[in-house]
Amino acid sequence: MPRGGPADLAGGLALYWLTLNTDFLGRSDITRPDSIQQPAFLQIERADVLQFSTGLKVAPLRRTAAFFNALLPLNEAGLRADRILAFGVEAVF
Repeated sequence: MPRGGPADLAGGLALYWLTLNTDFLGRSDITRPDSIQQPAFLQIERADVLQFSTGLKVAPLRRTAAFFNALLPLNEAGLRADRILAFGVEAVF
């Protein structure tokens, strides 16, 4: 994985009528120092963004589905919402 790239770890469970999912999302932003006055490992500033996502999707009828997802921050780096919730209903007709 390249330095500063995103990390993703996912898992889930699927049945005919139910899907559960979970996902760990991470990003590491590393800034480089302008000049070397101290050892390099003392000059590195990091802004790690860690988030957890989980949700479910239920198909109660043959041509409908309802879903709910939540995105939760695991640390306080960056400007982010306390939580992001998404929900809805799908229908095929």
